[in-house]
Amino acid sequence: MGSVREWFWRLLSHGEAPTVADDTIVEAGYMGIVQGQVVLVRLDELGIHAASAAASLTPYQAPSMSRIFCRAGDLDTVQRIIEEVTN
Repeated sequence: MGSVREWFWRLLSHGEAPTVADDTIVEAGYMGIVQGQVVLVRLDELGIHAASAAASLTPYQAPSMSRIFCRAGDLDTVQRIIEEVTN
């Protein structure tokens, strides 16, 4: 048996990424809460259903960040819209 380092290296180096069904909900991005709302409006205009969840940086702060979730089939389009809005 090899070392833990060798075992971990083999674990990370082999295998393919699992396939994800198009209807699976995935996280598309993480941004400021105002930008998140703009992204949701843009996606709604395109007919893409997405949702957001408010998040805060620490448990003692009010939510200031937004996590965007969408279908895996729409992920590329959603990430393109996120990039347009945040840049």
